[in-house]
Amino acid sequence: MFLFRLKNVHMLPGRTPKRYLCNVCHKTYKTPQTLRHHLKLHDPFYKLRYKCKICRNGYPQLHLLKNHMITHTNVKPHKCFVCEKSFHQKQSLKAHLKVHNPDRMIQCLQCKAYYAGWDCLRQHKLRKHNGSTAEDPIVID
Repeated sequence: MFLFRLKNVHMLPGRTPKRYLCNVCHKTYKTPQTLRHHLKLHDPFYKLRYKCKICRNGYPQLHLLKNHMITHTNVKPHKCFVCEKSFHQKQSLKAHLKVHNPDRMIQCLQCKAYYAGWDCLRQHKLRKHNGSTAEDPIVID
């Protein structure tokens, strides 16, 4: 694994420049230590360092495994303030909240149903329309 030092990357007023580049995904970091930590995520052995004893999924960091473990319980601490639906993880709630934003709704032209994003529409088409992508959806502004 290599560290690359760049000059004046992301130089914005009042911000510390990010000078260390990941040669795998091209993300930049402020210090060599943070880059070294990041580079471990690209190591296939490191990715599987912490394994779930229930489903055998592998995670590179212990806190990610702990986050995952809650999905095997009935605990859903993240609640939508609009419809009160609950979720295991904060990221799932964030994705769900798009459902309540009418500015981001996308309509399926085959059945006229509305979806919160392209991924939701794609999943809908796979389930309900056998993956058909014959018509482009309408984005509601």
